[in-house]
Amino acid sequence: MAVKLCNSLLHNFDFLIYTATATATVTARLKKMTTKEQKIPAQDIYQQLYSSLKVNPRTVQWYASEGYIPKPEKIGTEAFYSPEAQVATRVRIIHSLQKRFGMRLKEIKEIVEKQAESDWEEIYNLLSAMEELFPYYEIDDFGHEYIDDRGGGIAKIILQRLRTSPISQGWLSDAQEEYEQQSESTSPGPDY
Repeated sequence: MAVKLCNSLLHNFDFLIYTATATATVTARLKKMTTKEQKIPAQDIYQQLYSSLKVNPRTVQWYASEGYIPKPEKIGTEAFYSPEAQVATRVRIIHSLQKRFGMRLKEIKEIVEKQAESDWEEIYNLLSAMEELFPYYEIDDFGHEYIDDRGGGIAKIILQRLRTSPISQGWLSDAQEEYEQQSESTSPGPDY
């Protein structure tokens, strides 16, 4: 009778362990599925960037390997980015700084490192506003393009600030004032 009781208890104990293990496995799989659903597949981001900017997926992967953008999280054989990483926005910023503002990757790396905790959407909006408010090229009355020094000067001031401190409110107006002061101090006096 004691042997039967022990066997019964062992069987119940084995059943409890099996149930706990199965529950833990199911919970882990569910957790993995929900985290997978919250993440954006890297392939989707690559396609989006290629269709909008013609940025090659290998370029995006290189940016990740060099630290310009965060590396994707691997789940099994697939790679995912969290929405908080703002990868597409970061690549747009890198593209804009390279193509529009003529910055080298080394300079862009300084900005990326300094702005690590910033909202990348805000930085992208700032760069877009700079492009609209202070275009490098203006068109005169005859339809000829000319370089607008004011746009380049203000952009240079803002890009220097991006390298040294986190983004803040009022940068555009502060940069305009700073540019005006610089141009007043360097402008030649009246001819006599």
